[in-house]
Amino acid sequence: MQVSLTRGPNARDRATFIGDVKFIPGVGPRNAAAIFEGAPFFTNIPTDKIETATRNLRRLSLDGTLIVTGLPGDQETPMPTPAPTAPAHVNPVPDDPRIKALLDLLTNGISETRVLELIREHATRPATVNIDLTGHGIEIKGQTVMHHKFPLLVAAVNAGVNVMLVGPAGSGKTTAAAKAAEALNLPFYGTGAINSEYKLTGFIDAQGRIVSTAFRKAFEEGGVFLFDEIDASLPGALLAFNAALANDWFDFPDGCVKRHPDFRVIAGANTFGSGADRQYVGRNQLDAASLDRYAFIDWPYDAALEAALMGAPAPKNAPAPRSIEPLPGVEAQGTAMRFMERVQKVRGAVDALKVRHVVSPRATLHGAKLLAAGFTWNEAEDAVIWKGIDAETKTKIIAKAA
Repeated sequence: MQVSLTRGPNARDRATFIGDVKFIPGVGPRNAAAIFEGAPFFTNIPTDKIETATRNLRRLSLDGTLIVTGLPGDQETPMPTPAPTAPAHVNPVPDDPRIKALLDLLTNGISETRVLELIREHATRPATVNIDLTGHGIEIKGQTVMHHKFPLLVAAVNAGVNVMLVGPAGSGKTTAAAKAAEALNLPFYGTGAINSEYKLTGFIDAQGRIVSTAFRKAFEEGGVFLFDEIDASLPGALLAFNAALANDWFDFPDGCVKRHPDFRVIAGANTFGSGADRQYVGRNQLDAASLDRYAFIDWPYDAALEAALMGAPAPKNAPAPRSIEPLPGVEAQGTAMRFMERVQKVRGAVDALKVRHVVSPRATLHGAKLLAAGFTWNEAEDAVIWKGIDAETKTKIIAKAA
């Protein structure tokens, strides 16, 4: 099914628009941004996604976010066919299969199938990584290209810890979240930045019908829910989400719903919740209560992953994924007790130095789960205690807590 998408008259701010539109099959963040700027866009909806995509497109059309043509039931209008273009002349190149593959992409167009074929054929193979989650483990084979921190993400999500991936634009946070859901054999859902809690909770319309959301489906039926661009959301709109993360029940517009045991949360952000900076001017400072509910994983650009996607060898000294093995029960219990003592000392130092930084009992609970799942001590501290705090303040706190 081919549909045409154009920015609607009621399109909201750029971040919200991109968050709404990028999950439409074939669109993505870059094309969503182009649509917002006024460019028309055509996309082919796969057969297995027509029902869901049609429902979402009709919703976006009704609220004026998008002008959509080509949906089932609409008056049929011929779609413009791009004029064929002659392939550009390419000078002879060295007999290098990787260069030939790249030129083939540039000349004949890029498809997802062709990209995957090239990755399998030419990409540098990372070492086999084993992520042991339940005793039998999940083995990530050597032909899988992954971010070097992907095993940590999978282990943390499996342990039931809410994770916030903090990294620059284009570092692969969204892709990693989807792949984590795939590795754990869980459905994947997501949303972008929100300016109202109803984008999460849904609402009852004027006809008394329940308008549901992806968040509710994940909460009620289980799955990995990605809250992308969370630091571009209005802090007040996140308060409802805080309750969902902390409790086993959530009050939706039509009543309380019990949290599914397989409900997992990953948030994606460009900052550590401290607000706008010179690069990410559209970010908001997040409430301390919101930040306290997450374990943070710094998600930088991965040079080895970038090279592998281009079929090039990994740069020297590039970090590589490592295997994850959970701690035995007795060892995990002893480690958890020592980590609790560490958290309490750091909390005392933070209070004594009057640093504006929350180190709550959640740091103990989340840290114990991460250590039991296979995190190192320093990885657990960075995730649940330090959370991106500046180096100078961290040094002062460590000295005071000694």
